Amino acid sequence: MLDQILCSPRLTVAFQPIVDVSAGRAVAYEVLGRAPANLPSTAGYAPPRPDQLVEMAWKQGRLVELEQAWRSIAIERIARLPDRADAVFFFNLDTRVIEDPCHIPGFTLRALERAGLSPKKIVLELSERDPELGGERIERTAAHYRSQGFRIALDDWGAGFSTLAAIVRCRPEFLKVDRSLIDGISDDTLRRDILQAVLTFCSCQGIHLIAEGVERGSDLATLLDNGVSLAQGYLLGRPAPEPTPPALHVTAVVEWLASRVRRPLRMSPRSIAIKPVTRADAIMQAQPAPSKALPYREFRFRV
Repeated sequence: MLDQILCSPRLTVAFQPIVDVSAGRAVAYEVLGRAPANLPSTAGYAPPRPDQLVEMAWKQGRLVELEQAWRSIAIERIARLPDRADAVFFFNLDTRVIEDPCHIPGFTLRALERAGLSPKKIVLELSERDPELGGERIERTAAHYRSQGFRIALDDWGAGFSTLAAIVRCRPEFLKVDRSLIDGISDDTLRRDILQAVLTFCSCQGIHLIAEGVERGSDLATLLDNGVSLAQGYLLGRPAPEPTPPALHVTAVVEWLASRVRRPLRMSPRSIAIKPVTRADAIMQAQPAPSKALPYREFRFRV
């Protein structure tokens, strides 16, 4: 079945918005690989989930082939977008690829160059759920791609093991906080305190924090109250065949919530004031950080 999937013109990608919740607009998109919805030549075919397809390809020694196929499709789609200039695109990256004998160094960079795109438009996401993430492989992977002009995001932060070690190893420009720490944050003091601590750290290091898995309006309000500017989740926008703006009802909700919090934050005695990121073109303009040092930078976003 893997042969048919990899050869199918129906292999595709989807785009999920990453939203500047202080402005109610999408400033980036995560590009998600998708299996073909159907294979006419395969009886009884049911499309595997992306993670199932990745593991299938890994076990059969074809992970590089799958990653390159998805990457090529994504770059081709992005190059055809009429209004792509203001957006950044996040690609998922399986760190096992870099050690695969079939890995072709520079494949993604050359594909971007052929499409007339800059690596500044691409952020590569490394998932903390990878059991090897705390080791040397993540460091080599981050250094390899950062040397080509890409920026790095640490995905699913807080859901796996060695979370602090992973940050030290890959020195990400973006930290995507896992939904396990975001879902229900409006009702959970401990989650809010953890978020404040992480925000303080990210502010000091010049790291952009992205809250994942936002599905409730009350959680979105709490994120805004606590100075979070970038968020992703089904409430803000589901994966779609083409990049789309946040849902209209979400834009209205964000505008209302933002009007509530455009004031000095009321900080609890246990909290430290955070300088929220409010202008989103820094995602386009910021340069990759050095691999061994991540000095504080003030990012200015243009709404």
